[in-house]
Amino acid sequence: MLAKACALDAVPVLIARRIPFVTFKLLYPCGLVIWQTYRQRYPAADQALAVLAADKRLLGYFDIRVGNEPDTHLRRFLQQNLPDVLPRARERFEVYKDLLEAYGTGHMSYPAFAARVRRRQSGAPEDYEYDAEEPREEDG
Repeated sequence: MLAKACALDAVPVLIARRIPFVTFKLLYPCGLVIWQTYRQRYPAADQALAVLAADKRLLGYFDIRVGNEPDTHLRRFLQQNLPDVLPRARERFEVYKDLLEAYGTGHMSYPAFAARVRRRQSGAPEDYEYDAEEPREEDG
């Protein structure tokens, strides 16, 4: 998704059932718009599977919704919230696009990407690398 968004110069929008805190903490400052649905969506054609997944004696997922149309929450997000947050997200995306592209295309590892994002956020030199075997000053 990141590589495609950068190639298209489009602000990435990540919509998922749940988003880990670390994902939000790292990608939101980079300009991603992130929204949690708190629901699992199954198409109407998979209703039988949704019933099995919701069965308390099997998986017991309580947050399953079945249908082919977006629910009220998703519509509200797309129609009201998203237009409001896109301009500020675009600004952040432009600042971090180079890092997102390198990470999204596989030219940068996750640890390097995360470290560079943190350094850019704090204004520290991004090319600084330390040897993990040597203690850093802040480690004591």
